[in-house]
Amino acid sequence: MHNTMSRTTGRKSRRPSQQESVPILSAAYLKNAKSKKDIISRLSAITNALESDPELDPSDAPGLASLSTLLVQPDSFLHHKDSDVRLHTLLACMELFYVYAPEPPWDEEEILDIFRVMVR
Repeated sequence: MHNTMSRTTGRKSRRPSQQESVPILSAAYLKNAKSKKDIISRLSAITNALESDPELDPSDAPGLASLSTLLVQPDSFLHHKDSDVRLHTLLACMELFYVYAPEPPWDEEEILDIFRVMVR
């Protein structure tokens, strides 16, 4: 968000930036995170969005495929140094398993990687 000074109150107001118009269920939304706290907040928003629509069809959310890929890439969120980021990534992955059932969006090795991180 961009900060601007309000002429009437002298306080900074926040107006949305173009980046925030990115759909939540997309890789671009997660890539825009600026800090660990922001990453966790965005992962939580993604998980909540997935949980809130039990009838979600992956074809209705074209960004889901790229999001699924981003979550499990090496040196990405699933393997982040912070345990809270890894936890929230796993939660999002579990919701994606549900959305994509019976065919998960990952290959066998990526699925095994998700479960390795889970039991770690």
